Amino acid sequence: MMLNSETSMPRTKHVPSPTQRLAATLYARAAWALPRMPAERAQPCVALLEAFIAKPTPSAFMRAHHLMAVTLSEHLSQTVFGSNQTRSFEDGLAALNNVAVVPESDMACLERDLPVDSLTGSRLADLATLLQVWRELAGRADEELDRMRALRASARPSRRARE
Repeated sequence: MMLNSETSMPRTKHVPSPTQRLAATLYARAAWALPRMPAERAQPCVALLEAFIAKPTPSAFMRAHHLMAVTLSEHLSQTVFGSNQTRSFEDGLAALNNVAVVPESDMACLERDLPVDSLTGSRLADLATLLQVWRELAGRADEELDRMRALRASARPSRRARE
């Protein structure tokens, strides 16, 4: 036990409450994230921060923290990687379209429904490669089947020839 030198009374250590810890964490996150976002994207985050201040509950903390993280991630991703992600996505769609196995209606659905990012673009390009390999293997299998049928036909006489 430590004694306070001025009063010779035991010194107590201040332990922050769970709400104070949540507030400190949220404040640190907001101080770092909000200046990095444009004002129109930061506005919903500020509204949730104010909701947390008005009623500091764990659920309000989670909503504010999650929205800040997602908004900042989307903004930075779009700012830093936006043009590369769009190009990667378009390259993936073009590669898939060049395979010419995918119907136009399905291509339109892919273009409309998939997220425009580099991961999706690389997955589309991988799918195009798999489809191309599949077509090549199917062609080889057909050729080999035809060759085997021709060998089989030439190796034994037909039934009509024997009669």
